[in-house]
Amino acid sequence: MSKVLVTSLALLLLLALIAFLFLSLPSDTAKEKRRVLIPRGLPYAQVVKVLQGEGLLRYPRLFYLYGRVTGAEKRVEAGEYLLSSSLRPQEITRRLLKGEVITYRVTIPEGFTVRQIASLLKQRGIIEDEEEFCRLAFDPRFVRSLGIEDRTLEGYLFPDTYCFPRGTPPGR
Repeated sequence: MSKVLVTSLALLLLLALIAFLFLSLPSDTAKEKRRVLIPRGLPYAQVVKVLQGEGLLRYPRLFYLYGRVTGAEKRVEAGEYLLSSSLRPQEITRRLLKGEVITYRVTIPEGFTVRQIASLLKQRGIIEDEEEFCRLAFDPRFVRSLGIEDRTLEGYLFPDTYCFPRGTPPGR
């Protein structure tokens, strides 16, 4: 075998080993969990900086390259995540792609009006725009788009306990 071929194979094997170690080893063994907010529309390079700033990545450049090579950079879901530095980079990526965000339980009491529900959701940090929530709830076109043959959602938001991610858009 030629020297070039042996060197190329050795280099390829070394790169495969580095990739394996990168994907297999967590940043840290500490089990401490951190809340990490990934805003909607944040570029992937900034997502990596956020994760690095939280101490979740041992090798941020390799994490960035992994995201570019796998196409993950274009599919990260916005939201609030609970992540640990004991997670492998592969697992962090999987959670970001699946949108496994923290959800918050909210109980809507019986008899609450749309405006009271909007206020409650705003207080809990579930929605940001109370007025947009109300506007949609009283918009006949939006109401019909939900398959409801009525002019408003008043009376259709049932008392129950719901789980929502923080920052849920009012139309969801």
